[in-house]
Amino acid sequence: MSETQTITVQIVTDNARRLIAFVEDVFGGETTGIYEDGDHVIHSQVVVGNSNLFISDSSDEFGPFPAMLNVYVDDVDAVHAKALEKGATNLRHPEDQFYGERTGGVLDNHGNQWWIATRIEEVSEDEMRRRMTEIGG
Repeated sequence: MSETQTITVQIVTDNARRLIAFVEDVFGGETTGIYEDGDHVIHSQVVVGNSNLFISDSSDEFGPFPAMLNVYVDDVDAVHAKALEKGATNLRHPEDQFYGERTGGVLDNHGNQWWIATRIEEVSEDEMRRRMTEIGG
């Protein structure tokens, strides 16, 4: 199990097992714990890189609640393509950004937005400001 984070994202969904499979397949997540009551996932912990993600099924008390997540990967293009292959919808095809990352986005079948990024260069604050001004930001 990875070390405890200060903040851990928790996603409540209508089909936790399907979302867990998506995270495992697309982001290489490893499910390290899952607690169920029959077919209902009460709590699960999926480790992606050095981060924990908690996923559970919705209930009468806690309805579905999607999230917007940023995930750093080694190859944004490959992960973006894999997400689309696994049923996600494209939000933005991967593109190089002025701040030194190549980013793209997908929407999974549960309403979660996944913004996927690969660091491609280190950009100083001055250079970032110059680039922002150049593009009209």
